[in-house]
Amino acid sequence: MREAEAALPAAAARESPFQPFIVEDDPAYLVVYKPPLMHTVPLRLRKQGRLDEGDAHNTTLLDWCAARFPQVLEPRGANLWEGGMVHRLDYETQGLTLAAKTQAALDWFRAQQEQGFFTKTYGGVCQKAALIPGFPPAPAFTGAPCAVESGFRPFGPGRKAVRPALYQGRPYRTEILSARPCQGRVFFKARIARGFRHQIRCHLAWLGFPLHNDRLYGGALGEGFFFYLAALSLSFKDPRFRRLRTVSAAAAGKPRGIARDGPCRYTGQNIFLNKRGNT
Repeated sequence: MREAEAALPAAAARESPFQPFIVEDDPAYLVVYKPPLMHTVPLRLRKQGRLDEGDAHNTTLLDWCAARFPQVLEPRGANLWEGGMVHRLDYETQGLTLAAKTQAALDWFRAQQEQGFFTKTYGGVCQKAALIPGFPPAPAFTGAPCAVESGFRPFGPGRKAVRPALYQGRPYRTEILSARPCQGRVFFKARIARGFRHQIRCHLAWLGFPLHNDRLYGGALGEGFFFYLAALSLSFKDPRFRRLRTVSAAAAGKPRGIARDGPCRYTGQNIFLNKRGNT
């Protein structure tokens, strides 16, 4: 998400104030917290062990994992430079990510993604706003739970954004699990299986509730350097034992910025604390 970096203050774009940490270390995979303002993987193939131009100031989550678990570089997926990363989060999105340590584990997780068995639950702070150009008529939103489906097409300068595309192949589905007041905004919880670039951001904007601070999709600007979207939990079948696993933010420590009951307390900061109470 280079467009996000351009919109951020220079110091914030160079370095995230938060650090990754390991949530779960399994012989076949890692579950890792990705902070905001960090790329998940390199944007282009690295050559001769050097960073490509434009990546020199941006250590990726894959770099961080590989420094501790070099085996995550060995699996090969569709893009060789992504190593064993099973999925990506946008530059400004924080939360749980999954990295395979072996080729067999990566193949297993990719098959689950295609079959819709690998699900991810997100939380996002949104604010009601009018549709920006390029969107088809908005679906009626009368409250959660509900679901929205569409294909996607590139949109805008440099094809940096996407827009819903109707009647275009197999649709991508976003389930809206809940929506509740949050300091004059709305805290949405959403779940996806098959994922497309910017899917949740685009679908929430289509419903008329773009993420707060999401410049690309018409979100209102306010405090903080980044929009608030967090991957709160991952559900998948373990590649070794074939058992369903759900790893949640609770495994990383107490979430910060989300109250389980009552009004939502949004701080615009990292929502995870590790077991020692540090960010």
